[in-house]
Amino acid sequence: MNDSDLHEGLHDYYESITPASSHRATTRVAAAIREKRERRKAPGLWRQVAAIAVAGAVVVALALMPFALPTMFSPAATSSPTASAVASPSMPLSTVSPAPSPLASPTQIGDWKVLAASDTVEAFWSPDGNWLAVQDGVTNGTPAQQHLRLFDRSGNLVRSLDGDSIVWLDATQFVLSRGNSSFLGSVASADLTPIATDIGEGDLSNSHGAVAVATLASDQAKDSFVVWTQAGTSRVLPGDPSAWSPDGAKLAVWHYVKPVGPQGTGSQPPGWLEVLSWPDLRAVVSIKSASFSRWMTFDPSGRYLLAGPGHTIVDTTTGQLIGPTVTELGSPVWDSASNLVAPALDGSVTTYPISGGPGVTQAGVGDTAVASTDGSTILLYFASSQDNRPITLLRNGASRTIAVPGPVPYGIALSPDGSGVVITCQVEDKVLGEVQEALLLVG
Repeated sequence: MNDSDLHEGLHDYYESITPASSHRATTRVAAAIREKRERRKAPGLWRQVAAIAVAGAVVVALALMPFALPTMFSPAATSSPTASAVASPSMPLSTVSPAPSPLASPTQIGDWKVLAASDTVEAFWSPDGNWLAVQDGVTNGTPAQQHLRLFDRSGNLVRSLDGDSIVWLDATQFVLSRGNSSFLGSVASADLTPIATDIGEGDLSNSHGAVAVATLASDQAKDSFVVWTQAGTSRVLPGDPSAWSPDGAKLAVWHYVKPVGPQGTGSQPPGWLEVLSWPDLRAVVSIKSASFSRWMTFDPSGRYLLAGPGHTIVDTTTGQLIGPTVTELGSPVWDSASNLVAPALDGSVTTYPISGGPGVTQAGVGDTAVASTDGSTILLYFASSQDNRPITLLRNGASRTIAVPGPVPYGIALSPDGSGVVITCQVEDKVLGEVQEALLLVG
């Protein structure tokens, strides 16, 4: 088996065990993280999947209610790692704003405000939800056709950024990737400062100034990573970083091991999980006896870690496996009380208490769930639907149905406190024809 076959097999495996709706809803974890890293750092090893043929993508905004968004995270100081990661020269590099891409017409669709247009689009919230970076461009297009823009939470353009992708460090700072170069930036200034470490899409920020940066190997068992901060870079550690706890104090790492014996179609790549503390990168949990995959997510408290595909819960304080037995094939999410909300393919959603015991099921809500980092907001929708089904927003115990102008098959990005959401759907535009559309709701 060559390197290309190896990575294609991994991708096909995750596609086979994960419902399409759940796969789209968890593009920051599991196989999707590795996919993004491979496309950026080892593009020759990844099979290019045919893109959906669409004429463009539109990002729009709707104001729901005027209230001040509370800051959820505050940049936390970290201890100084060992080696310096800041490149020379350290003089700021002024950005050169690319020409804006053409906007769809009309620029207002009902209450929705159109911000950008292209055939691919993705949104990245700042950790406090006050800023939104929108990446749009032409699939396999030229650099001039790729755009990255910074907006405030109301959808007002702050500036265009000359880069390919963005990773938020904290509430106001980010790392901008441009080709194989990376730059430190801030919402307060158009200046960019070069850094030595290659950081980009697929690398994991803890939202408190640290980024886990992976180095991929053709043999996945030899994958490694470092943790970068502005103060320096950590020692090299084995494994694939998979998830940070919300407070940025724990990092879940997946370790691939070479399979023993033949691996059939759809078989799980064997491995084990480890939880490291930050900033000392000391192992606090190591579990090799259970069946896990790289799909992992912490609960809002940072104590519990959900690991797929068997929906196993790890208490990272005790190292014990706990919690309810979740039978749904979809990807569960955490609510603010650390209960699991699990959608099923038939559209029913079951809430399981963390203490165990039977769950409470509600029918006809959605086959996919997305939760805010703090668990206060859960958005349910039918990712498998090709009609304009409304989405259901659960926030602090209240339920609300929200109409959308088109199907929502491409995923959702919730702000950390749940007050903003980007929904990528497909609609018919008068000028561009059939387009993807990312709808930004704030309130």
